[in-house]
Amino acid sequence: MLFNQAVYQIVKVSRVLKLYRGSYILIGMGGTGRNTISRIAAFMTEIKIFSIEYQKNYKEIHWKEDLKVLIRMAGAKQTPTLFLINDTQLANKAYIEDINFLLVNGHVPNMFTVEDYDQIFYDLKTELKERGIFQSRTETLQLFHNLIKQNLHLGLLISPVGDKLRNIVRNVSGGWFFGAGVLGWWYWGWCFGGGGILGVVFWGGGIICGVIGGIICVIS
Repeated sequence: MLFNQAVYQIVKVSRVLKLYRGSYILIGMGGTGRNTISRIAAFMTEIKIFSIEYQKNYKEIHWKEDLKVLIRMAGAKQTPTLFLINDTQLANKAYIEDINFLLVNGHVPNMFTVEDYDQIFYDLKTELKERGIFQSRTETLQLFHNLIKQNLHLGLLISPVGDKLRNIVRNVSGGWFFGAGVLGWWYWGWCFGGGGILGVVFWGGGIICGVIGGIICVIS
């Protein structure tokens, strides 16, 4: 029974990751399979997982460096990437704003230097040639941002215990968390070790079929 439920949830997350700019939040107790489900779904959809090595001395400078690696993966290398992160790694509310801005706009302000962009544009030279972009730096930069939005997915794992969920919602002024266009909610119904998972799905557009209290809901 538990195996069938696990397969069912993996299929759901896989479908989200196949959507254009498909991202999701999983709300549930630790140990209920949120991380495992995400990793299996990413493997099935051939999406590379990126996660941070969060330690006690992890500072904003480390966060910026990790974001640079993530942005280069999704933009310059054009690698479909799932940024898998949990609420304990979002100790600084600035991290949440950076994620929000990245998903909506395809970049984070003041992240790269001019020299960094020169290297990124060099890495994109084949893509630029295919699209007929040769001289315009503005067009090149816009292409880079669009590639990030196209290839980047977010999997956010949040515990319902305490104020973490409330604080994350409070610290985001808008964008992906509230204005992504279409929103689907469902209760996963998978009780494992006394805890369930509540799934929240956001993406840039489309239709989703979810279950709310046993009722099938289609939101478009």
